[in-house]
Amino acid sequence: RIKVEILGDLEDPRIPASLRTSLEKLEQRTQESCCQQDPNGEPPQTLCLAINYGGRRDIVNAARKLAEQQQHSAENLFTEEGFSQMLGTKHVPDPDLI
Repeated sequence: RIKVEILGDLEDPRIPASLRTSLEKLEQRTQESCCQQDPNGEPPQTLCLAINYGGRRDIVNAARKLAEQQQHSAENLFTEEGFSQMLGTKHVPDPDLI
């Protein structure tokens, strides 16, 4: 079982609508199939497709989101966990192999 995660900005006008639709359907189908119980109890593997993804852009967007949320919170949100939750990759498990 493989769960596909799409990383990046699919709303960019340079991405054809047909490709965006196909990628969203692929991601949804693999999400649904991974929710089913595996007979061997194995967790699904995750395949990340970086389409129009930029790590620097992701970091800048995360910092902006965190700064905006910090304005409305007395708690210090600028932690490793807080920053990690703002990244576009927050739902992606840490890699087993790079």
